[in-house]
Amino acid sequence: MRRAGFLSSGLEALIRSIERFDPGKGATLEQYAWTRVHGAVLDEATTIERIDTLESADLDCDPVVSAERHEAKKRFRGAFARLSAQHREVAVLLYVEDATLREVGRRLVVSESRVSQIHTQLRSRLYEQLASETALFTSVG
Repeated sequence: MRRAGFLSSGLEALIRSIERFDPGKGATLEQYAWTRVHGAVLDEATTIERIDTLESADLDCDPVVSAERHEAKKRFRGAFARLSAQHREVAVLLYVEDATLREVGRRLVVSESRVSQIHTQLRSRLYEQLASETALFTSVG
């Protein structure tokens, strides 16, 4: 309902509460009217139509986006699991631990140049496995 609907239902409840108020029941007019008006407005909130709701700009609240992100993560994890152990280790060192090529080379006992080659290979393999999912990854981008 629009604002006028809330005002109208609240005003009607106020008028009815004044007409029906019984001071012998122990409540003040203010308490009685407040309860009646509050209830009427809440009853009117339950009749909100879909067109009257506001769309959230927060993508974390969007169930479609949430489902797409979940699916993208699932597909990426599957592709990642199919990489060789060395490729997975390089990816974790570079992207999770934020290690430099030099640091990765020291840990794997290879040159920085070789780490760069491995990195290029793992990116190519991931791309090959996920190329058909471009639309999915673009939408969650």
